[in-house]
Amino acid sequence: MIANNRPTIALPSDMNYTVNKAVWETLKASNHTCECCGFQAMPSKAVLSGYMQVINGEVYCAICSASQQLQQAIMNRHDHGFLIATNDMSQSDVSNLCREIGFIMVSDDDPRQQVASQTYERLLKSELEYSQFQFLSKQEPSTVEGFANCLEYLPPISDTQKQKLFGKITYVPNFSVFRRIYSFWKSHTS
Repeated sequence: MIANNRPTIALPSDMNYTVNKAVWETLKASNHTCECCGFQAMPSKAVLSGYMQVINGEVYCAICSASQQLQQAIMNRHDHGFLIATNDMSQSDVSNLCREIGFIMVSDDDPRQQVASQTYERLLKSELEYSQFQFLSKQEPSTVEGFANCLEYLPPISDTQKQKLFGKITYVPNFSVFRRIYSFWKSHTS
């Protein structure tokens, strides 16, 4: 489920932020493993974070952290992803699927590129539309940031109500925005 109750952390436009000692210790203790999807990144001298982010003491990959902080800009873009409705896939499942699709799509010679591209396009056909958000705002949330902003104006609701309204909403990263991150992960993971 998409969450927006965590503080937004200002990151450089490419999500390769400076890692201080406290962040490094948290990343190291987690073995650079995402709390949400279980992906394990390998850092490099150029990208010490491994494109992982620490939010409230927990480690998330770039995809899962973006799903937790919809308002953050990635690569200077606020249209860094899409919200989709899924019946049988968790955010963890969607993050892992998108990462695998991304790995295939950044490979120059992978014969599965066409299938990966078609699978990604099918995901995007599930993108949520304004009619599904009329209770949030009179204006269409045109970006994930717009959706997050709308959520801030909701009156307090119970966890049960949140689950009913937003439990099937998951975040899909925009491939062109995450391409560099996928390339890094592909070349720095086993």
